[in-house]
Amino acid sequence: MKYGPFNKSSTAKLSDGIIEEVYVGLNKENYKNLDLFELSIALNNKSNKYLTEAVVMTQKSDNNFILTANWAKDFKAIIKEDDVYTYRWEFKSSDEGKIQVRFTVLNYGKEIETTGFIDLDKEAKNATNVRYLWACNIKAPYGVDIYTQLPDKNTQEIENPNTSDNSLPYVLVSIIVLLGLFFLIKKIKSI
Repeated sequence: MKYGPFNKSSTAKLSDGIIEEVYVGLNKENYKNLDLFELSIALNNKSNKYLTEAVVMTQKSDNNFILTANWAKDFKAIIKEDDVYTYRWEFKSSDEGKIQVRFTVLNYGKEIETTGFIDLDKEAKNATNVRYLWACNIKAPYGVDIYTQLPDKNTQEIENPNTSDNSLPYVLVSIIVLLGLFFLIKKIKSI
């Protein structure tokens, strides 16, 4: 098991409703069958003490990815295509004072599957804000591709950095630097 990136910068408050998103690149070539990782959002109370969390597991299963959620026993999203997906958590207080969470996985705005709003455990009733969003329990040698912004649909490409040929950008930069030096030397000679 490995730990991955985390974010503690959320300022969202439960009193306003919390919506947190992260963008995850899924490419079947990067994972062996049964490789998995989890993404978790934890909640604090008003004293900034940990209360509970909503965990979503992503696991490679044959030629798909299967998403499940620890609080939503009937939830199962099947991801068939390699792409970047939005993982969205929404928290709110119910009319009965219970804390509810809904997880939705989207593909460039198109909803793939959702848990619907489900009550969290009773410890969550005193929740006030987000503690962290964390990639954890990574049981995949490749790791996890996390994006802070959703890449443009027409230009994004999911690739394995361990096997892809990334030399083109370096060649272009080298050519630009050499051209700049050429014109600089030419200008110095003319002075």
